[in-house]
Amino acid sequence: MQSLVLKTVLVFGLVFTSQAGLCFISNAMDEEGYVARAEKMNEMPLNQDVLKLVDQYLSEKTKLSGTVDLFDSKENKVRNLKVIEVVKDLAYEGNEYIVPVICRDNISGETVQMAIHVENRNTKLSIKSLEIQGVDSREEDASVDPNKVYSDEEIQNYMLEQINSQAKITESFPLFDAQKEKLRNLQLVKINEEVRRYGILYVCSVDFKDKDTNEKVYTDMTVENKKGKLGVQGVRIRRVTKSKS
Repeated sequence: MQSLVLKTVLVFGLVFTSQAGLCFISNAMDEEGYVARAEKMNEMPLNQDVLKLVDQYLSEKTKLSGTVDLFDSKENKVRNLKVIEVVKDLAYEGNEYIVPVICRDNISGETVQMAIHVENRNTKLSIKSLEIQGVDSREEDASVDPNKVYSDEEIQNYMLEQINSQAKITESFPLFDAQKEKLRNLQLVKINEEVRRYGILYVCSVDFKDKDTNEKVYTDMTVENKKGKLGVQGVRIRRVTKSKS
């Protein structure tokens, strides 16, 4: 029987075994990042190894928040990206595989194309970098007045529209609770009447119910008026209370 020697640095290592082809893939995390090594490549195409590595990386990356948080240098903001699809058609440049990933921005609702660069060094694969390649922005409304001042009702209606839009995709409003280190699936209870104004920023308290724990979650939603166009800048949890049973 042919002997195979695996050299790994396991943190949450996984070894995949193909009984038919005796193909082992060791997944590890060392100082270079997530690493996968295929000891016998003729039984498993290299593209498949790359996709397995990317799937594992995304699973770890989204385990707590449910999103990949990636800085968009063009817009100068962090995007919370929910993975929709990992595209199977890979590009190869130099010693790097480029894996396209279709995502949706949880805040803006825009479709974002992310690229994951996987480096190949003598069949040793590692995640090198992530980048945003393109954003399918909603068409600009030429009729928008860049000096428009929104009423409280218009701001609250916009918030409601954004919450409902997200709920259509995920059946809830997902929000990461940093204190509890978990993703909450929220259902809207009410948007409070008062809108607090700080220049181009509008803040309103929004009450939710966690559909998994039944807890009440009190948040502040911040909306920016950017040259007459509204956009959600963030949602912050203020406090959480247990429901009265």
